[in-house]
Amino acid sequence: MVARACTRWPRRVAVALYDEVREAYLDRLFRTGQVRAAYQMGGVGAPGLSDLDLILVCRDPVVGELNQAADIGSLGEDARYILMHSQFFVNEEIFRHQKTLFFGSHLRHVRGEKLEILEPPDELDDVFRLAFNVEMMLPRLTEFERIRKGTDPVAVRPLLAALHTLRFNLDLSRAWVAVDDLADYARTIEGLRQEWFTLSEADAWVRLQAALERAVEVLEELLERLRPVVARLHRGAWAVRDAAVRALEVHEVLLYGPWPASVRIGGNPLRRAIPASVRRRRPIRPHVAPVVEVRVPGEYFVFPALQAEALRGLGAPELARRVRGRLRGHCRPALRDAMHLRARYVVALRRFAARNRLRRLSYLFPLAWQRPYPWQYRVKARVLEALGVGS
Repeated sequence: MVARACTRWPRRVAVALYDEVREAYLDRLFRTGQVRAAYQMGGVGAPGLSDLDLILVCRDPVVGELNQAADIGSLGEDARYILMHSQFFVNEEIFRHQKTLFFGSHLRHVRGEKLEILEPPDELDDVFRLAFNVEMMLPRLTEFERIRKGTDPVAVRPLLAALHTLRFNLDLSRAWVAVDDLADYARTIEGLRQEWFTLSEADAWVRLQAALERAVEVLEELLERLRPVVARLHRGAWAVRDAAVRALEVHEVLLYGPWPASVRIGGNPLRRAIPASVRRRRPIRPHVAPVVEVRVPGEYFVFPALQAEALRGLGAPELARRVRGRLRGHCRPALRDAMHLRARYVVALRRFAARNRLRRLSYLFPLAWQRPYPWQYRVKARVLEALGVGS
């Protein structure tokens, strides 16, 4: 028996069903006349574990109701399982400049118009890749530690998908640092994915736990090895005081300073102040969840700090309010230029979604600190700060 409660345990799925679901979903989207092109990221390397990731290039402005067509849930159980999450809706400008925001794997055209993806200037490309890599790793490290040290039920299939993404972090990091000694992780997770449906639940759980433990070690090591690479982009800019990013609604705080990456999960004082009968209610649970403090090497503060600076300059200060602290020292022009250009497309994507009232979409970049707090979270954050949490 599995020792910990689990949800979303994977089920076998025929490879052909992936194509059927994709085509049914695209048929419905293209019938609206508002989608110009569709691209798929990645493939189906492990049927039943893999999901589909699609980038849909839309007209702008969108005329008519696209949200209903984009509703995966109404397509049935198979579609909900295979697509797994909302897909990536963009306009043509954002699609062409997507490499300012993210680097998808094995992108291929599957329907509609073929559009060119513009390559960033060479001097900016490294910065975009570094920023993207770090922004993938920090949330994953936090997520894995929360699962590893927590007691809540584990959503198994999403965890397997998240563990698989570390292979891309290893591949990206290879451009700057040696990673061959960490390649055992890629072999381990690929072996687990390929053998998953031959294992008993008990054996699968044991191997999943081992992969989770190793993933934390790999992430901490990669973040340590990349520190000098990022440091070369600036001179003394990492020497910050009171630098932090308040990342998620469950009060996850990234604290930047002269230390290696690590995660600490502690008690939430609000939990003691709210009666147990109220704490169990779904809307309240995130507010009383354990407080997560992530210690982040100070060199990495240049990425959120420069992007926050750029967002304020672009008239979007509400997207930068979670960033505390200022840089010191000097940044290379390429670093500042890259993060300012990146912020331009962060704003462009959010405004595209807002003016077209698109609700059923995922973003090409982490939203953790790039959206305004709802009022209730702002109040909670101030209460926790007053109690000395995350300071």
